[in-house]
Amino acid sequence: MPGQGLSPTARHDSRAHARVIYDSIKGTLERSFKGKILAVEVESGEHCIGDTMLEAARKARAKHSDKAFHFFRIGFPTVYVWRAGRCPAGSGTSPGPWPWHACALPVV
Repeated sequence: MPGQGLSPTARHDSRAHARVIYDSIKGTLERSFKGKILAVEVESGEHCIGDTMLEAARKARAKHSDKAFHFFRIGFPTVYVWRAGRCPAGSGTSPGPWPWHACALPVV
């Protein structure tokens, strides 16, 4: 998988560079794409937008099949939030034997 061979320092630098790219374009993107997912390829600075992380990743992978990407939810500080407790109906998670567990919810 691309990006797995990076040292922790290189991975941190890559994330920091992706944040700089995102911060430079987020003002323009927030007007039309708030809440959508942005995939940023750091070396070229190119980006793709999708309704889901999977859609953005597929679009990005079609352009740069051998690169790693960083993801942002446009207009929000994180892509997903982890919360402990009962997951809402239809969230796609199963409580299993425990009624309380952590689930990933889109930030909206």
